[in-house]
Amino acid sequence: MSDVCTLYDCGMDTDTVKQFMQFNCEEENREKLKFLNVYRSDLLNKIHNMQKNLDNLDFIIYKIKNKI
Repeated sequence: MSDVCTLYDCGMDTDTVKQFMQFNCEEENREKLKFLNVYRSDLLNKIHNMQKNLDNLDFIIYKIKNKI
């Protein structure tokens, strides 16, 4: 699987993939890693926020079930 396909599978949009693809030589590997680590951090924050939302929803479901 190509890196581009993998980036799309990670949820990157076309503009973000294009930004990543601008790093094209070996000397830019540090910049590639920095770019990917920033994206990873943002993705992890989204996951944590979604988990918080899910926990809140589960709590409401729990409260409703225990009142019935």
